Order: sequence, then structure tokens, then C-alpha cells
Amino acid sequence: MIERIQQAAWCLILTVPSAFGGEFDRLEGDALARIAKSNDSQSHAALSVQELDSLPIGLAETRAAFAVVRTGQGNYARLLVSPALRKSMGGDGQALPVVVLERFDTFEPGASGSRLAKGANVVLFEGFQIDLDSGLIVPPGQGGDLEFVKAGKGGGSLKALGSSVLITLTKPMPNAPAQPGPSPGKSVLPGDFSGRFTLFADGRWSGMLELQVSDDRQLSGRFRSEANGTSYPVKGQVSAETPQKAAFTIKFPRSEQQYDAFLFSAGKTTLAGSFLMGDRPFGFYAIRGEVRPPQAPESAVSPK
Repeated sequence: MIERIQQAAWCLILTVPSAFGGEFDRLEGDALARIAKSNDSQSHAALSVQELDSLPIGLAETRAAFAVVRTGQGNYARLLVSPALRKSMGGDGQALPVVVLERFDTFEPGASGSRLAKGANVVLFEGFQIDLDSGLIVPPGQGGDLEFVKAGKGGGSLKALGSSVLITLTKPMPNAPAQPGPSPGKSVLPGDFSGRFTLFADGRWSGMLELQVSDDRQLSGRFRSEANGTSYPVKGQVSAETPQKAAFTIKFPRSEQQYDAFLFSAGKTTLAGSFLMGDRPFGFYAIRGEVRPPQAPESAVSPK
């Protein structure tokens, strides 16, 4: 059972929520680097439990503290952090102060940098260290980036280790500018293919598909695999003869997937069609926005 600090009091909760989608998921390597260098950010050697609880709400979608870490290896991690008290399974004894990493994701620098690690609801007890580049709890001296140090007057602190840097915002992050949505009506225009889609391919591959369309109907973008976090380039073209149709290719290191996609004219929120991998055809669909992936079967594999 976990009790979280809220408004200077310890309040009982049963579980730690895990956010999905929204602004947090859009903050990747390049955006995190900009935050770290922003005039609205502040670097810390450590943050006490009380300081974590008093940070300004960084993201409107969650009350958890939002932080960025530049790891010892020079990568960038996004974190949602909550101070808490954790009782033993039997409920006996004194509750221990802990820090809960509600979510974290670590990326290589750059717009297309691979996701190196991710995790959710990771509890750091006193003396526990986490290596954000691997997503693992590690012993001292094994590359830890953050440690929850011995409880003191403030109830303990989250400490940056080695050359890692813990960064927070000094004021709430401004709302992202509204992205133009699909055109009204049922006539499909080339620009209606632009946007972020959650792609599900043959029940084996899923991830975030980001598409942009130029004035000459050329498609470009990237696909970030949910399985391994790597970002792959996307190129293609919107059909001039069939406005609701587009063809694009996702290029992997040793293979590619060639897609024939149709955009639903009603609402323009769904892509569906088929793709070739090698000479084998498969089916796919993609939904505009961030959508929770279904549970993949054990046989699912990532393209090479």
C-alpha cells in the first residue's frame, strides 16, 4: 500500500497511475534537449521529497512531478516522479519513504534518436540506484544516474549521480500549439495524411507513425517501433488519381515494409490497407493520435 504526499499531507492511495499519450509522449530526444537548455529550466544536484512535491505542475495532463535527466552517457530521459510512503506487505512496521518513477523513457539525442529504455511504476527505496540508459536498478558503481538517498529532515532526496544532471521546469510548460487537423467534409486532401498515427501491422508490429506531406504530394516522416524504441525513416507519395490513397515505405536496416494505405473519408482518423514485407502481403491499420497498443502475442518480433 502506498501513501503519496499531496498538499503537504500523506494521503492514502492504492496504486500508482500510468499515463499514456499526450504531451509527455511527444517529448523525445530533441525536445528534451531543448528543455534542458531552456531559460525556464533549473539543474539540481538533488531534490528532496518536499521539493519534488512543491514543483510547479510541468504538464497539464498529470500532477506528478515532471523532470528531465541528462544521463552520464549524454542521453536524455523524461520522468514522472512522485514521492510516497510504502508499507510492508503485512501492513506492520513504519512506512518507508520512497520515490516512485511513474513513467520514464530514455532517448538518444536528436529528433530520430532511438528509445534506449522505458519503465513504469518503479519504486526507489533508500540506497537504490537506477541506470536510465538501461532502465535497470543497479548497485553502486555500475552506472547509476539517480539514487534515493537516506531519509533526513525532508524525508529523503532524489540525487543525480556522477555526471548525470537532474533538470526541472521553473514554470508550467506552455501548451503545445494546436496542430491543424484534417480538412472538413468527406473529400480527402493530400494534407489529410499528415499527423501522428498509432500503427498496428499484422498484430506483430506496432508503433508511432508520423507523416508530413509536401506541396507536391511527397510523404516523409518516421516510424518509432513500440517493440524496441528505434526510429526508422518513412518515404512515399499521395496518389494523384485516388486522393484517399497513399503509398509509403518504412525502411529498416536489413528490410523494408511497403504500404498501400487508404484514409477513411469519414472523420479522416483511420488508415487501413496492406503492406509487403519481402514478397509476403499483410494487413494493417493506423489510428490518428496515441492509442494504447493491444497485447502482442509471444511470437511477435521486430523487423530487422
